[in-house]
Amino acid sequence: MMKILFSCLLLFTSISCQSANQKTVAQFKEINYSLENYSALTKTYNDIAELIRKETHDEAILKQTEAILLLTKQNLDFLAHLKVLLQQKDTSGMGTTASGALLVATPTATKLKNSILNLYDTFRLCLHEPSQIKKLDSLLPMALDIKNNPGWDKKWFDQIPTVAAITLLNKLETDHKRAAAFVLTELSNKGKK
Repeated sequence: MMKILFSCLLLFTSISCQSANQKTVAQFKEINYSLENYSALTKTYNDIAELIRKETHDEAILKQTEAILLLTKQNLDFLAHLKVLLQQKDTSGMGTTASGALLVATPTATKLKNSILNLYDTFRLCLHEPSQIKKLDSLLPMALDIKNNPGWDKKWFDQIPTVAAITLLNKLETDHKRAAAFVLTELSNKGKK
């Protein structure tokens, strides 16, 4: 499901990079709705953290759990703030300059980069098996792109319709939640051993 949504997202982004029309905006809104519904159907990372708190007595695992919860919440709050800023800059969602002005080669872009990398590194420290790390990499693809591509911000946010940038931020929120749930599940399993 997520691969199909992400493929559609990339296709729509490439089609609409130069200009957006009402149909394009409607298509991105439909993708946003799908992302929100997908996220609502998955077991939340908060539920898993609560389970860890009840079943685990290992102080190291409990500390890691709290760190993951705090960092995930901070990142999700920041992503929500970015979406509000984009919507304020371009209420139609069809403009192609708001996302670049906010998220390309700016202090905000640097903050976004650092928050994503910090989250990835924190999650990575909780995992030890190569298969776990590979799974984390698949859940946070933007983190790897940031590490491997100095022009990541331009690639993702330059000259795209505002609605596409908001959709990318929604996808990033979903990625964060799914990655947090995965890492917390692994910690929960570790705590049961």
